[in-house]
Amino acid sequence: MEKLAIIVDSSSNIVNGQFKHVYMMPLIITETKDGNYKEYKDIVDINLNDISNKLLNGDVLKTSQSSLGDNVKLIEDLLQKYEKVVVFTLNKKLSNNFENWNLLASEYEGRVFNIANSMMAEYQIWTIQDLYPKLLDQTLTVEEIEEYMIEANKKRLVALIVPDLKFLIRGGRIKKIAGAVATLLNFKIVISLDTDGLNFYGKVIKTSQLPGKIKELFDEKIDFEHKKVKRVCFASSEFHDKKYDFEGLKEDLMKYFGFKDVGKATMPGVVMVHTGPNYFAVGIEIE
Repeated sequence: MEKLAIIVDSSSNIVNGQFKHVYMMPLIITETKDGNYKEYKDIVDINLNDISNKLLNGDVLKTSQSSLGDNVKLIEDLLQKYEKVVVFTLNKKLSNNFENWNLLASEYEGRVFNIANSMMAEYQIWTIQDLYPKLLDQTLTVEEIEEYMIEANKKRLVALIVPDLKFLIRGGRIKKIAGAVATLLNFKIVISLDTDGLNFYGKVIKTSQLPGKIKELFDEKIDFEHKKVKRVCFASSEFHDKKYDFEGLKEDLMKYFGFKDVGKATMPGVVMVHTGPNYFAVGIEIE
């Protein structure tokens, strides 16, 4: 019997077979159109292109936790092959899926462990990459994973820029009046995404002011000014409206921060449901 497996959900953008001993459980995306209701398994039944098209067509999409029955089946199957299973879920302030897996872990006490892991997909990939050598040779322990995540979550932060607020308004993430005012005045909204959840941080009028506002966020949350950058990535959707000059923003950020090696990422479909395809994110990890 193998020692340890890891389950991630589809917010990781990891697919089954990508990493040995790592298994993906899809979250649910629901669609309401013309009075009809339909469920999709994220990544399995619906992709980013589908989500973008549906949102732009005015379809109402929402996200939901993974199926309890599917979760139980996966756990039961894995416990036939592994001594222990660790589940990586989105932070509990971002998703009810955390509590779903917490309840399930309590039913398999000592064998299944639920650990809140990520704010964005790329962070889950960074986590797996860091832990993978020991996971691959099956010397990785639950305690090591817990210690790693405690430290990693102190050093990671996402700045999310959403110039088109209608999807955040539609999903209730921003109040209609505040969103309407911000849209009318053409504010560029900066949102903080970390272990405290998804929170409004600030706004600027000009795109050229965004790098400075993002630095304020990084300084406040992770003392960026006094730390060295370990990793950084930019995330955007290939389906965004080309009137938003995200390429220009990337260049401005590279110059402002002096970034040299920047990874390219995409926010998962379950996040795009709330932001729409017109988003830009900077994910950073300090030493």
